[in-house]
Amino acid sequence: MKLLNLREKRDRAARRARRTDRAADWTVYNRLDAAAGRHANKLYRRQWASLCQRMEEDVSSRRLFDTLRRITEPQANRQPLAALAISSGLSFVEYAERFADRFAPPSPANAANIAAPERPRSDASPLPVASEGPCDAPFTAAELNNALQRCRRRSAPGPDGVTYQMLRNLDAQQRQILLQQTNLVWERYELLEDWRTAVVCPIRKAGRPPTELSGYRPVALTSAEGKLMEHMALQRLNERAAEADLFDERQTGFRGMRCTADSISDVVTALEHARAAGQFALLLLLDVSSAFDNVHRAPILAVLEGAGVSGRLLRYVHGFLSGRTMRVRVGGKLSKPRPVDMGVLQGSVLSPFLLNVAMSVVPASLPTSGRHHVYMSIYADDIALWCPGPPGEAFRVRGCLQGALTAIDAGLRDIGLSLSADKSVAMACVSLSRAHFAPLSLDGTPIPWRKSVRYLGLEIDWRLSFRPAATKACLQMKRITAAVHKLTARGQGISQQAALRLYIAAALGAVLYALPLVTVRKPCWKKLELQHRKSLRVCLGLPENSQCAATLAEAGAWPLELQAARRALNHLDRLHHAPDGGSLLQRMRSHPRSRMGAALLEYEQLTQGPPPYGSSASSASRGKREHTTLLCSSWPEPSYTRSSRTISSCTPTAQWPATAAPLLWRPPSPPCDCTASNTQPSWAPPPRRS
Repeated sequence: MKLLNLREKRDRAARRARRTDRAADWTVYNRLDAAAGRHANKLYRRQWASLCQRMEEDVSSRRLFDTLRRITEPQANRQPLAALAISSGLSFVEYAERFADRFAPPSPANAANIAAPERPRSDASPLPVASEGPCDAPFTAAELNNALQRCRRRSAPGPDGVTYQMLRNLDAQQRQILLQQTNLVWERYELLEDWRTAVVCPIRKAGRPPTELSGYRPVALTSAEGKLMEHMALQRLNERAAEADLFDERQTGFRGMRCTADSISDVVTALEHARAAGQFALLLLLDVSSAFDNVHRAPILAVLEGAGVSGRLLRYVHGFLSGRTMRVRVGGKLSKPRPVDMGVLQGSVLSPFLLNVAMSVVPASLPTSGRHHVYMSIYADDIALWCPGPPGEAFRVRGCLQGALTAIDAGLRDIGLSLSADKSVAMACVSLSRAHFAPLSLDGTPIPWRKSVRYLGLEIDWRLSFRPAATKACLQMKRITAAVHKLTARGQGISQQAALRLYIAAALGAVLYALPLVTVRKPCWKKLELQHRKSLRVCLGLPENSQCAATLAEAGAWPLELQAARRALNHLDRLHHAPDGGSLLQRMRSHPRSRMGAALLEYEQLTQGPPPYGSSASSASRGKREHTTLLCSSWPEPSYTRSSRTISSCTPTAQWPATAAPLLWRPPSPPCDCTASNTQPSWAPPPRRS
């Protein structure tokens, strides 16, 4: 009401000033206009603070993170397909048909020909359960409950409108009925027609123009009951794959206890060691065109059958791949049903596993008889090849890498896939002005050399300084800090705990994703540490000149270098527990002049020698690794006390072994003399101004 009165007075003063054109009347108008603006800003800040407080009341913090994403990311059209259809003058149905023609093209004859066991009649009686093996036994209640626990709570439903949450809400009696119906489908080898039909939603790819059909990725929405059965079948497939050692240890995508950090550390460790040893290396990053949509199905079934998958489990995979149809949805309108005769649906539970099965035959095509060994790492459909060598044999190293590229391309064509020369990049870890050799070629198309490449989210420059990656992480910290500053609303918005949670999840997650695995120069770490302390001051509402140790103590946070060291040791500890992580660890041990190679030596000092690799370790070694997990994965956060003059950190509450603590925490500066009561431990930096 006050704002309305001020605006009314301002409008009357404006009309009077325009009528009389006297300086005194214009002064009155300017004062009223300024008063109305100040009051409007006050009301805006009060409303924004109230909105931030209400967002924090959400237990899941979903609204809080959604608001943070909208503040930090540029504004984009939420419905690009609708805008595209309206601007082009076409209806939603016509655009849905265009997408359907692209996503489900007619397949070659050899791609649709799936060799599989003969399917029984639909009226066949169930087989007896007593003599059934692991691939034929009916599903149990424990498998059903475990599958329901693995399902996401928030997931888009399929054509039938049933969600995962509806299935999770079933009581014990209703779950038993669901299990009986699932086993009936399992025993009769007949998938329901609704389970074979998928509604495909085109999702725009990041950085692609919205006007091109190729800039959209088909994501399939299928029945929740069908995906629940996929979860149970996937568990058995994983067990059979582990027993048969199906996957190559260089495959790190969509596998248990493996992640992108394995591929990043494998590539960067070899490049860093080669550069430190005075050698040079060539790196080639290959892009597979539409791997999920174009992979042939016959090789998948052949590999599974060779791995020992048989009976009902193999027939279920065959039924999952065959006889599928899809309808594209654009603006609420559906296209006509189209048969899907090749590829695996993006969005289903089994698709990542089946793609890994098809890609498991690719490492065998890598030649091993060359003068220089070519290394490989595969994450889903991203393939990295690199070859180190002495500087005097640069042309021979390039020839070995070219031969490996040709062999990999031929191996991918056998399973229906092809490489994209336009999206593939190459980099030489040597000055291009001193190395004059021709670029690599793929089917006659040259792959130019670049000074920096992007691999699984990490910017790698030819100098291996990783300054672009550190600069990008610092900019991300600044953007998140500015957004958190808006959400705090000068102490009237979200609380300090919520601000710290947002900063740690959004900013530190980007910093500690790949930088702990690479060698980052000291100036870059100092820049990141400075921004880290600035961000903590913003989250806590502290002045800009607050002391460093006091800021870290008030936030209960570690310096970034210590967090990076802990993340690297955690990565090594996870690899020791992975069934096939021993080969990667041995390659790291052979590269001691790299970041992860040195970290592995430190890890082995902490564990009193290198533990046995692989799954054949003794019980004593497993106990030692469990103790290492307690050190690396469950490190407690330090407790802090207040002294009479300043806030200083004291010894953490948990007690570490005396032999592990000096190796685990290396101070970035010379340790200071302290006591356990009110001074800093040896690993904490002395208080200083940033």
